[in-house]
Amino acid sequence: MATLRPVTHLENIIRAYPNAWRRFDQILVQRHLHGDWPSWCYCPMGVGATTIVEEASGYELPREQPMVTHDPRHAAAVEQLSLHAAALAALAAWRPTQGYYRFHPELLSALKDTDLSGQIPVEHLYRLPEWCVYIENEDERTHGFFAHLDYPREEAPKLRLLMDHRYEGLIPVGLSLRGTLEESFSAYAMPGRPDGMSEEEYAPDVHRMLKDVFAPAVAVLLYLCAGDKETRPTLNAKRVHSKPGLQKRKHGVGRYQPVLGTEVWETGFRLGTALERARSDYDGPPLRTMRPHIRKMHYHSFWVGSGESRRLDLRWMPPIPVNMELPNAPTVLKVDERSRK
Repeated sequence: MATLRPVTHLENIIRAYPNAWRRFDQILVQRHLHGDWPSWCYCPMGVGATTIVEEASGYELPREQPMVTHDPRHAAAVEQLSLHAAALAALAAWRPTQGYYRFHPELLSALKDTDLSGQIPVEHLYRLPEWCVYIENEDERTHGFFAHLDYPREEAPKLRLLMDHRYEGLIPVGLSLRGTLEESFSAYAMPGRPDGMSEEEYAPDVHRMLKDVFAPAVAVLLYLCAGDKETRPTLNAKRVHSKPGLQKRKHGVGRYQPVLGTEVWETGFRLGTALERARSDYDGPPLRTMRPHIRKMHYHSFWVGSGESRRLDLRWMPPIPVNMELPNAPTVLKVDERSRK
């Protein structure tokens, strides 16, 4: 099998920063000295990657706010090193589990078209199966992208994407996560927008970034956060999704971050095959019954509790196949809601 692109990027970054993994091990062992951070974040970029690049280069890099400098050469060096820090942060988070997700093309296309408006909490993204994932997404611009979560000290948590661009190399972009996805997108696109002016009119470049990059990437990532996601390892049949903890060294002092090795996960192939079959088999007039389709990610209301404490709860539902026969899938019977009462 040819070397996967993220593995090549991993090899390139360690050639540039040969002591990076040892330094990450030291930082992770002493995480309590850095204020600690949530388990969904491998290591905050400002604590780990930025510090390591500073130590190797001798430059001070910005943490949360852009640095002000009047030296164009210094500014150019800082900008380039900041790109290195963003790449190192993603690759360090990807290295322990090295999950490469290959979606069925039909499902990938359907997910990227999913409407993300409404009350979808950003907390769903905290359920990614690994600290960092690589999504294969071959199109005219990219080969795919890395995705991981960051925990800046003075800002909201961030979803960081590292786009594996065909012509421009690795390009980092970040989205601050606030409340719901819709609120996060609005905060990214419209700070200071005049009343009555649309997002596209106010900031067309930002609007395109949301429409072409963030929205489809987030829609795909949400599938990996769903409880009933369908993934199958292709290199090691016994592989399961996990985030390995630090281990003691057999020889020597200290602990280290174990590496599970690369795994290619076939993702959504049963559902994607059913979608493809439904789309190709039907070519006729409208049916009285509902045509097979995916009900898009949405919220569903549930009554929870009893008596005075009974309340209407809102939960996020992943994409649901409707009137669709999945290959080798168990039969699902439609239940009359009245029989539940």
